[in-house]
Amino acid sequence: NGAYPLNSVSHPRGSLQNCEVPPLVVGRFPPWRCRVVKPPLRTKTLGTKVSEEEFAQLEAAASERGLTLSEWCRETLLASVNGQGEKSADSGRADQALMAELVALRAILLNVLFKLANGEKPTAEEMQRLIDRADSDKLNKARERLAQAAESEGQPEEKS
Repeated sequence: NGAYPLNSVSHPRGSLQNCEVPPLVVGRFPPWRCRVVKPPLRTKTLGTKVSEEEFAQLEAAASERGLTLSEWCRETLLASVNGQGEKSADSGRADQALMAELVALRAILLNVLFKLANGEKPTAEEMQRLIDRADSDKLNKARERLAQAAESEGQPEEKS
């Protein structure tokens, strides 16, 4: 063990872990007694041909995320392979439809259970009003719930 405490130092070319660095040098790139932690070496190449329009779409998607086209392609491909790929518009609509039905069912169930808990039995007319009311705003409530879930996961929900 050296005379200085072990520190972690960040540098554009990699992180320095467990370096014996004088406190005044922390934050600089000390050339001694440090091990640079680098990402795994990438030695394989993938390639594909796309049209001008497709290329522009891919560049725009990468730019939106602040990535180079290569970084964006790598991230997107690996996320897809690992089951984390971006959802298509169709699956987003399916999520909304399913959530809408669950929200409506929940509203109906809670209202009926509340009546039963108070010793009342809902009539057919009251049930129809509950169903109509639940159906009337189920899509908006579903969108709200999906947006809340997306925000809690740190990703903004797409607008449709």
